[in-house]
Amino acid sequence: MKQNSRYSGKEILEPRLTQRNYLVLKNLANLLRENIAQLPSEKGLVILDCGCGNKPYFPFFEDISSVYVGIDLKRNKYLDIVGNVEKLPFKDSSFDMILCTQVLEHASSPLTLVDEIYRTLKPHGFLFLSTHGVWPVHAAPFDFWRWTDLGLKKMLERFSIVKIYECGGSVASLFQIVNLYVPRIAYVSSLVSLFLNKMGEYFDNVFRNKVSTKLIVNYLAVARK
Repeated sequence: MKQNSRYSGKEILEPRLTQRNYLVLKNLANLLRENIAQLPSEKGLVILDCGCGNKPYFPFFEDISSVYVGIDLKRNKYLDIVGNVEKLPFKDSSFDMILCTQVLEHASSPLTLVDEIYRTLKPHGFLFLSTHGVWPVHAAPFDFWRWTDLGLKKMLERFSIVKIYECGGSVASLFQIVNLYVPRIAYVSSLVSLFLNKMGEYFDNVFRNKVSTKLIVNYLAVARK
């Protein structure tokens, strides 16, 4: 996929098999792509990327958006507005769709963030929100929360429709965690990650519906106002 000045982060959108976080990122990208494809075929949507970073998922929305606004606390050349996502500087019902990936765990008040998303989303608008279930502490000291599918449903109960997807099953999650913690050895790290990622994908497909205990590293919530 061709890069341009409107987004970056191909390693997030199209992770390589040799990446340590491949399993979670690949599943998240696939779920986003599949759910966006199932939406009503509308064009010219006004979309907010809430906590956008480098806007890695912009290509998924490029064909359906007339306006794609990115807001984040840390300035970079891809975002449009520097601001606090827990106090969005927009009027009520401003957006047809809001994307919020891997931000909820960093919000000092997740309920406030969700309230702001709900406020600025148009009636019948869609929210795509992803966050961690099980994951090492990162971006310290601003990593506050972890979630379950039940917790996400509770938090999003104001929305009329809420679907929660697991970004890989428990087996994939186990391989993903092992991949994160295996010591890195020069010239061998990529091969170790490739092996763990291939095994994680294979055994997750084999045992996806046979494992009763949930160990999920990441979730995608799709909600409609």
